[in-house]
Amino acid sequence: MKRILLAFTAVGACVALAGCTGDTPAAPTAPAPAVTVTSSPTALALPVADPQLVTWLDGFCGAVNGYLQRSNAYMTTKPATQTLSMGEAQLDASKDLRQVADNAGKVVDEINALPSVSDPQTETAKKSYLDKFTAARDKATQAKAKLDAAKRGNVKAVTEAGDVLTAVQKDVSDFYDPLKPFGADGTYLAAAATAPKCK
Repeated sequence: MKRILLAFTAVGACVALAGCTGDTPAAPTAPAPAVTVTSSPTALALPVADPQLVTWLDGFCGAVNGYLQRSNAYMTTKPATQTLSMGEAQLDASKDLRQVADNAGKVVDEINALPSVSDPQTETAKKSYLDKFTAARDKATQAKAKLDAAKRGNVKAVTEAGDVLTAVQKDVSDFYDPLKPFGADGTYLAAAATAPKCK
């Protein structure tokens, strides 16, 4: 699994104006229309950040970004390519399921530990992320138990475990960005800008 980095680029357009004159005078022409250039600020002024919201968002970002960091760290310990027997593949899949279950469970614990903030949007975001990561934790936990109970080298059990791993990662892939629920709302952007774990 790779962390998704979103880069915002500003695209500017440059217009070059060129004129030319001939050797003989040209007939009078209507003057060119005046061009009015208006400037716009490159960045909108953000409201002053609410300290309580900064603390909440810092914890929320830390919980969600931590999932990606731990997943990436886990994947770097595995060989890029490996040839495994079916029995070894079963053990490997069991380890992967345990990592996903523990990782998602940590997100759930950290989000549940966030302080209360009198803001309906934070509560909505909290609930949606808790629901998604709780489901991921439970699916991975149940799949691991089923895989571990299967006979060693059971092809069907290993295949089903792989399917669960794929499904769980897909389920949470839309929840990798902790600031997504808040869109372009200046209140949350201001708080996130000063929250270390949101950067």
